[in-house]
Amino acid sequence: MVRKAKEEGPQVITVPGEDAVVDLSRRRDRHPDPGSRFSVATRWGSLVGEPERRGLPLPVIDSLIAATSVCRSLTVVTRNTQDFELCGARCINPWDV
Repeated sequence: MVRKAKEEGPQVITVPGEDAVVDLSRRRDRHPDPGSRFSVATRWGSLVGEPERRGLPLPVIDSLIAATSVCRSLTVVTRNTQDFELCGARCINPWDV
């Protein structure tokens, strides 16, 4: 198991019903590109975590799209600009153009 973790990255073993916490800080060095999947996942965790702690969870898919657009400098085209703008994403409402 230790050899596999060293070769393939962290492995998570949990007890059913318990949350798993994984330290991914070491993997950050392997993915310095701000548009990488790791960067998007890290940004997504930040976007989802803070509002959730305040009892205002963001929609899962919308927050993932927002994290991707922020990390990759993309613009989201949607009528639902409010959720995305709260996440810091650039938006265009096609019905307003």
